[in-house]
Amino acid sequence: MSIELNQRLQPALQVRVTPKQIAANAILAMSSVELTEAIAAELDENPALDMLEQSNCPICGSVITGSHCTDCLPKGAAGSGPAEVTDGGPIDWSAREEADELDPIARAEAEFTLQEHLTWTLHALLPHRLHPVADYAIGALDDNGFLTDSDEEIAAATDATVEDVQAVRESMRGVEPIGVGSRDVAESLLAQIAYLRETDEMEVPAGAEEIVRHHLADLGERRFALIASAIGIGTGEVLAAWEFVKVNLHPYPTAAFTAASGPGGSTRTIVRPDVLIRIVDGELQVEVIESRRFSLRVDPTYARLSAGMRSAEASETDRQHVRE
Repeated sequence: MSIELNQRLQPALQVRVTPKQIAANAILAMSSVELTEAIAAELDENPALDMLEQSNCPICGSVITGSHCTDCLPKGAAGSGPAEVTDGGPIDWSAREEADELDPIARAEAEFTLQEHLTWTLHALLPHRLHPVADYAIGALDDNGFLTDSDEEIAAATDATVEDVQAVRESMRGVEPIGVGSRDVAESLLAQIAYLRETDEMEVPAGAEEIVRHHLADLGERRFALIASAIGIGTGEVLAAWEFVKVNLHPYPTAAFTAASGPGGSTRTIVRPDVLIRIVDGELQVEVIESRRFSLRVDPTYARLSAGMRSAEASETDRQHVRE
């Protein structure tokens, strides 16, 4: 009996997790805030990593090549303000205010306004052709968050159809604060009740919609017996609806936004999404919003050092430094 030893090549598949995949999975699991902190830490630790200096829109994250963001602000809006003439020539104050608005340093401590929130959110939800309609509707909101212009007036002002305006208002109904874009208090309260029923966030008392729709003035005057007699329910049910409206609903949408975004606000939080998923021509399109906010590269100095590492003049210490 003899034993023979030989070598031969045999292809085989083997799954291995590389350090690059581990790093990629860790990055994908980060939120936008965590990603910002991770990039800042890497920039401090790694001198070969460089971030390109560029101006980004604070709303959509797109690179600003001119004086304003072409995605968020129409060009016609620029320079529309009054100009003051001095010895050195006219001063366009509107352009200066716009530059301050888009300056990330000037906006660092600025509050996240309702107009910014609605503009950013509706531009993300609506096709590009409806952005001017949405911008006009946002500008037509009064101090309480109510839409003062009719659908026909908005359509005529934006050269759109009434159906386009209705599509914008329909998208606005699902945007926080719920009720923004309503015509009056009753419509705002009904929108909030419908939202609570749809999300099943809390139980809505029976008859609350009918009371708000037809007897809101009586409810404000606490004519509970009159309301109960008019709609055929008990006074206790009317009291329950009154308590529900008083505690859980905001008659004015701007008050809801202040409560959600201001100091010591409620648990309802207005957030910016990290990812947008749209259905375009029957296909899903996924866009990572934060991917437009950072532009990283290898520092040009280290790129040149890396290219010259094969030369005889490079020392082993330099090679090790650049390799790390």
